[in-house]
Amino acid sequence: LFIQVPHKLMYGDAERSALEAISMAKDNEDRVAPVVSDIEGLARSIEQGTNLIERVSEWVNGILDEDEEPNHALGQYLMNALSLAPKVDPSQIEHDFNNHIQDVLMVSYLANTIRTQIDLSQRLATANLTGGEKDGEGKAAEGGEKGEQRGQRGGKRGGRGGGRGGGQNREPREPREPREPREPTE
Repeated sequence: LFIQVPHKLMYGDAERSALEAISMAKDNEDRVAPVVSDIEGLARSIEQGTNLIERVSEWVNGILDEDEEPNHALGQYLMNALSLAPKVDPSQIEHDFNNHIQDVLMVSYLANTIRTQIDLSQRLATANLTGGEKDGEGKAAEGGEKGEQRGQRGGKRGGRGGGRGGGQNREPREPREPREPREPTE
């Protein structure tokens, strides 16, 4: 006793593309199919759409020429499908397409800029670590020299010689003009 359960397979464009790629290998003996690029996939989809339109056009022309028997259900289905298609001016389609291409190019440019920025910051960080003596290293005899370096760079943090770390040496000031001694006031 087998009772068929009603079901419907739902899949998106990605699954459809994957199934088409897999089904291309069915005719090969080694069962290998190359993965097609986006342009080739688009060309194949356009070709399939064109073939379907040609088949429908031949069927409609056959009915109009009274060579074929009309199918009212199929005709109604085609009318409903065509009425759902948007009626857009070709210049508007071209304008939208150009805007889309500009958006894609901008996103690509920004992604490349971010990638370059990350690469540059990694190189600078590596250069800072390997380029000279690291903070906290060095010999006791070089303490004064190390202190001068830290004062110029600003120590570990701060960046401009700001006042957080201990032992930061400042650049020597120019001497002030001598003042006359003040008399103590009582």
